[in-house]
Amino acid sequence: MSEVFTHRVGDAATTKGRGKDPDRRPGRFLQRENDAIWKVRTKTGEDTYIYLMVEYQSRSAWDMAVRVCFYVMMFYVRLARDPDVIKRGKLPQVLAIVLYNGKAPWKAKTSLQELIDVTLPELSPYGMSGSYIVIDIRRARKLKRDLRNVAD
Repeated sequence: MSEVFTHRVGDAATTKGRGKDPDRRPGRFLQRENDAIWKVRTKTGEDTYIYLMVEYQSRSAWDMAVRVCFYVMMFYVRLARDPDVIKRGKLPQVLAIVLYNGKAPWKAKTSLQELIDVTLPELSPYGMSGSYIVIDIRRARKLKRDLRNVAD
């Protein structure tokens, strides 16, 4: 999973810990066992934390963006009460990933904004964007074999 993380973070952060792997932190705020918190160092030398949320799916779910936003908001509600987070004054970024192993290609929208009817475009800047990444395990030819088997 660190390979996926490193690919998405790219040059935005250097990594701490062994080799090229980001530093995985103990997760007292993790809601589900598949999730992880990674500590990374930014180009400016600051440490930041990124919450990596993984959802396994065997069917394309049209409302996945809504569900991902819900998971992230529940994490933030819980985290916002922590004295260390209050002192820092910022919440960590979230990288939400859906590992998909269905037979048909994934068709669901990957952003909450894509699901919202824009009757009044003037309100668009005030809406949530809530995006996630889909890794289609059956069709990801470059994906390492061990990661392809993770959802089986």
